[in-house]
Amino acid sequence: MKKLKMWLGGILTVLLLAGSFLVPIEAAAAEGMVRNPGVVSLAEGKKYTNLDATGDGRADSLLWETRREEGLFSSGRKTLEISINGRRAFRLKDPYYEGDATYRYEVKLCTLDRNNVLFFIRTISETEHYNFCRLFQYKNGKLKMVLDLKKIYKNIFHYRECIDVSSAGNGRIRFRWYGQVGVTGALNWNVTFVDSGGTLKRQGRTCPVLSKDRNKTWTASRSFRAYETARLSTTVFQVKPGDKVKVTSVYNDAKRLYIRIINQKGQAGWVPCPNDSSPYFRESIYVG
Repeated sequence: MKKLKMWLGGILTVLLLAGSFLVPIEAAAAEGMVRNPGVVSLAEGKKYTNLDATGDGRADSLLWETRREEGLFSSGRKTLEISINGRRAFRLKDPYYEGDATYRYEVKLCTLDRNNVLFFIRTISETEHYNFCRLFQYKNGKLKMVLDLKKIYKNIFHYRECIDVSSAGNGRIRFRWYGQVGVTGALNWNVTFVDSGGTLKRQGRTCPVLSKDRNKTWTASRSFRAYETARLSTTVFQVKPGDKVKVTSVYNDAKRLYIRIINQKGQAGWVPCPNDSSPYFRESIYVG
């Protein structure tokens, strides 16, 4: 009996010792693992050590800075540099456009899921134009471009285009778009992209306008037609000066934007936007 007790006691001691070693091993395995928020605005000059920048689930060292360019024709312009784990992963010279130098850069970390982390980078010029707006992803030590957001509505009139990230997560990323479009002038709408097998795909071309514009009443300043679809083949109703409508959505093809309106009778229809500043409503605003 005494030998049996000694034998059982030995086994118990071994199990306790094994357990004491397993805990540190599990803790070490979990050490450095992080879960990013959906969207994080990264401050210039601040070193982050609690975010996953590479998509491997582990915390990285992340820093972005700007440096003054030297040269006869570039003096005063700033270059953006992003370093990940102590190495430069990205460099962007001022996307100088028609005499409009960059005033500031903005960098945001967007996490669609644990393995899909994107960098949203945009520039704001001295005249408040957004001349550069793209998504990048870390691959093989460098940030590679995933999507050029300035090409989504390329060749379509919407003056002073502004794009910002509003949310990310569950395999999706949503942007808030602003533009001064033909017909309404200033208008805001949402555009959503979905991760499909590693590729970002736009979730349809019909996009809802933001609530502040959807709840706004627009008063017609001229006569125009509202059509059943963007093909403009069937007229649903005629809008006359003084009529009041609501704007619910925007749609685009390769040539132009369209807005969906609802009149006070509850009738809905699509209105094509000319590719110039042609206000159809008293509330239309165009800012230089």
